[in-house]
Amino acid sequence: MAIQDDLADRTIEVVLRFPDENGIVDATGRETLEREKGPIFKRDSNGGIGELKHRFAFATPVVPLGADNYRLEDLWYGHPFRTMGEEKGAGGLAFGDVFLARPLADGSLLFDRVVQRGGWRIDYWMLPSPSFVQSHYLIDVVAAIEAHGGCAEPDPWIENWLWTFLPPETDYDPAIDIAEALNRIPRNEIERAQNELLEKLRPS
Repeated sequence: MAIQDDLADRTIEVVLRFPDENGIVDATGRETLEREKGPIFKRDSNGGIGELKHRFAFATPVVPLGADNYRLEDLWYGHPFRTMGEEKGAGGLAFGDVFLARPLADGSLLFDRVVQRGGWRIDYWMLPSPSFVQSHYLIDVVAAIEAHGGCAEPDPWIENWLWTFLPPETDYDPAIDIAEALNRIPRNEIERAQNELLEKLRPS
């Protein structure tokens, strides 16, 4: 059945559930999962950060395409905080993939399988300081990425990371442009920004 791709403006947020390694589905209530968004970690026996609290059930944006097909619209689905060392997130999904899922009685979706890969190229760049993530030095690079149908977004959790998302129909690689943009930043400006960051992180 042909997937309807004329519904791109109909992004909705759903609770998506996956069977774990043993085939067990996380039964955490939908309201709880909708409230506890983002990567929330359990505490280990020593009080440190342990595993993800909701690794196989969480709220995420999708586009309904009909016939129980959905396209994943979550830019941060494959973030290292969510994949926990795995190459991809739960279900092997990545941003832009189309998947089949069965609606459950509580309105959440039970993941079945990927039916079409989105093929987006996703990379992250560690910049010298958070102040450069959205600086004027990168304006031309961001414009070039957007001109090729992609986007550049600051990491929601790691302040000095910049992510780039490019669709499969372009072969544009922003690596050289980003490197050249960073090389144009005066050394004293980098040092000042890094010192400000260290001062911010220093315990009071």
